[in-house]
Amino acid sequence: MAKASQLNEDSRKELRQRDAIQTAESRLNSEKEEREKKLGRVVSSCLHGLIRIKAKGSKSSHIHGGYTGMHG
Repeated sequence: MAKASQLNEDSRKELRQRDAIQTAESRLNSEKEEREKKLGRVVSSCLHGLIRIKAKGSKSSHIHGGYTGMHG
């Protein structure tokens, strides 16, 4: 009888641990998604700013991609 109740207690502990792990993983995933969204907004904003600067500087609406720094 004692073995059965010990087994029961062990499986309850295991379930609690598993639940705690799943909760932590879920929280980490949602935090990661939130960081990715913020990063996406920052990158988008930076690219938009660069495109505006490039368009003003070249007096053209056509924007060239790639590296435009010093050559040679």
